[in-house]
Amino acid sequence: MQKSKRLYILSAIVGVSLTLGLMLLPSIVLGVPHLALIDHRLQIFLVIISVWVILEARGSTQIISPDVQTQAKWLPYVMGASLLLLFMASLTERALTGVTPFSIMPIMGGIMMSIGVLLRQLAIRELGNYFLDDVAIIAGQPLVTTGIYGHLRHPSEAGNLCIAFGCSLLLGSRIGLLIGLFLLLPIVLKRIQLEDRLLMRYYPDQFREYSRSIPALIPYK
Repeated sequence: MQKSKRLYILSAIVGVSLTLGLMLLPSIVLGVPHLALIDHRLQIFLVIISVWVILEARGSTQIISPDVQTQAKWLPYVMGASLLLLFMASLTERALTGVTPFSIMPIMGGIMMSIGVLLRQLAIRELGNYFLDDVAIIAGQPLVTTGIYGHLRHPSEAGNLCIAFGCSLLLGSRIGLLIGLFLLLPIVLKRIQLEDRLLMRYYPDQFREYSRSIPALIPYK
């Protein structure tokens, strides 16, 4: 237990340090390293991203059972790269724009990002050791329909989209919105399609009924 806690703390410290360094790189390269000290939008973004990394570090220390079936092993890497591209493009646009008046849009963006982080944490907590970035079924895994999965079939993917589009709104990035719409969203929809097919194969009766009553990304009940 103590070893796991130390590993979590170390992962969180390293993760936050690397993430902050990377997120500040556009401002540094473009000659405005002080932007993080005066731009409230950027400050809020960095705080939310740091909290996200700290919370995700806990999930990365979980012990995973052997996979029964894995599909599209490339997909998590492409999704991660697309999300990183959206962040860097938004931060670069922000560095070029400079400080702008704070309005309702960045507030909405910050709320969306926070909701995204929360959705992913609820998904990780509900699935426990069954939570994976891969499209996979774990040995002995039941079909989870409780907690957040009683409202959304894919809360983790919904969380990623909230984080992505929230980032674009918070930082005021049109390029980020375009990347989210035309790159990240299609990848997320492809992942949902693959996961649904896999779950239908392993839990045909349960999943058919579950998918009829629970939406994929947007709760409507």
